[in-house]
Amino acid sequence: MPDLDYTALTDPYDRKAAHATTKAGGASVAVAVGCSAVLAGVPLTVVGLFLAMWDPRLVWVAVAVGIVVVLLAARFVHRSRERQVERRWRLARFARANRLHYTPVVPSPSRPGAVFNMGINRQSEDQFTFSEPRSFTVGRHVCTAGYRNGVPMSWGFATTRLSTPAPLPHLMLLSRADSRGHFPLPVGPATPVKIAVTGPGADAFTVHGPMGRRDEVQALLDRTLFRPEALEVLTTRRVDLEMVDGCLIIHAAETVGTDPETWRWVLEVVTCAAGSLEVPVTSG
Repeated sequence: MPDLDYTALTDPYDRKAAHATTKAGGASVAVAVGCSAVLAGVPLTVVGLFLAMWDPRLVWVAVAVGIVVVLLAARFVHRSRERQVERRWRLARFARANRLHYTPVVPSPSRPGAVFNMGINRQSEDQFTFSEPRSFTVGRHVCTAGYRNGVPMSWGFATTRLSTPAPLPHLMLLSRADSRGHFPLPVGPATPVKIAVTGPGADAFTVHGPMGRRDEVQALLDRTLFRPEALEVLTTRRVDLEMVDGCLIIHAAETVGTDPETWRWVLEVVTCAAGSLEVPVTSG
C-alpha cells in the first residue's frame, strides 16, 4: 500500500490561495443568481398579475418573495461552489505532495465495467493516477441515468489491471451491506447472471458470473477474495467489485476526498483485492 503524506487534506484552509489557483466562483454565482431570477420570475409574474387584479398592493408581496428566493438560491450555489473550491485545492496540494497525477475532470472516460458506459453526461471527477507500487486509478464517476427527468448518479471507483497468466471470468460482487448513500452496480441483460455461491463470502456478497461455471467461480473466490483475511478488509465498509477485461474495478460511495482514513481504506482494499486475485493464480 502506498505510503502517502496526508497533511494537505487537513491543513488549515487558505481561501485566498484556493481561489487564486482555482477558477473563480464569482461568475458561477452571478449565473446562478440570473437563472434563479428567471425561474422565480415566471411563476411570480403570473401570481403578481392575479394579485394585481384582486389588490394592486399585493403585487409587492410577490416581488418580496421573488427577491428572497433569488437570494436563497444564490447563497446555496455560493456555498456549494466554495466547498468544491476547497476540495479541489486540497486534492491538488495532496497530489503535488505525493507526486501523483491529478485531473479534476475527465469527460467521457473509456473504461470497461458496468457503470462507465451507462447514462449520459458521463465523466470522471477528481481522478488520481498512481504509478507505484502498482499502477491504478482512483476517482469518482458521475453520469445521468435516462434522457428525460434524468437521475444524477455517482460512484467512487478504483481500478487496476490484473497480472494473471490466464484471463479471469467476468465477475461482479455486490455487497449485501446497507446501501444508503451508495448506488449499487447496475445489473441488466449485458451483465453476468446471479450465481448461488456458498460460505462466508456468500453472506457478504451477491455474486454474478458466467452461466454454467458456478463451481469454477466458487473455487476461484474461495482461494482469493473469500479468504478470511481478504473478506475482513473487503467488508470494513460497503464496496462492490467487478473483474472484467483483465481489470479489477472497485466501487464505493466515496474513494477520493479530504478524509485521510477513507484514502487509507480504499488503498488497502485495492492492494488486498488485487493481491488476492494475483498471487494464488500466479503461484499455480
